[in-house]
Amino acid sequence: MFIIFMLVSVVLIKLSLIGQGLMSIAIGAIAWIVCRKLPFKLDPVLKQKFSRLFATAALLHISLYLVLIAKMTLIDKASDIPGFMLSHLLLHHLVCALLAAPLVFMTVAIYNTRRTLNQG
Repeated sequence: MFIIFMLVSVVLIKLSLIGQGLMSIAIGAIAWIVCRKLPFKLDPVLKQKFSRLFATAALLHISLYLVLIAKMTLIDKASDIPGFMLSHLLLHHLVCALLAAPLVFMTVAIYNTRRTLNQG
C-alpha cells in the first residue's frame, strides 16, 4: 500500500505543477478518504503522514480556488476582464509551483520516515 500511496503523491505533485486544480482536489480528497477509512497494513505514523499530505493537497487547491473567486468579484466592468485573465495566467505558474513545493517536501519526509522505521 505504501507504493500505491507514494504513486498517488507523485501524481498529485505532477497535477499541481501542471495546474490541474480540480483533478488534484478530487484525487486528494478520494485518497484522503481511502487512507482514513479503509483498513490496510501500514504503520500508523505513515498512515497519518499520508493522510495529512492528501488533505493538504486538497485544501491548498480549494483555498486557491476561493482566492480566484474572490479576485473575480473585483471585476467591475468588461475592461477589467483582460487584466484579470493576464494576471491569472502570469500568477498561475508561480502559484502552481508554490502549491507543489510543500507536497514534495511532505513526500520526501514520508519516504525518510519509512526508511527510519525499517532500520529501527
